[in-house]
Amino acid sequence: MDKIHLTGITADCIIGVFPEERARPRTVVASLSLCADLSRAAASDDIRDTIDYFGLCVRIRQYMGASSFMLLESLAEGIARIALDEGACGVRIWVSKPGAMEGADARIEITRGNYE
Repeated sequence: MDKIHLTGITADCIIGVFPEERARPRTVVASLSLCADLSRAAASDDIRDTIDYFGLCVRIRQYMGASSFMLLESLAEGIARIALDEGACGVRIWVSKPGAMEGADARIEITRGNYE
């Protein structure tokens, strides 16, 4: 299966369980690896035959910026739904919160759909 990789998608959102985390937006970073059959697009050279990853990044960034989750896991789940709705047959997502703890970042990974 072919893959599209999108890395370093950043947005500021409300994320976290503690009151100080919910007081102001924090930067989160998402990266995705999407499974899709890219052979038709390769042959046609037509964006209509592939996943529009520019548009997908815009949708994900907007979603992240408008979200207000307690957990990175919930944010990642929503991003997965967006990617699958865009035509990916499977997706692996990493979402991180830089500086989540003193001296450390938090990062989660989820896989949804038929990711090979």
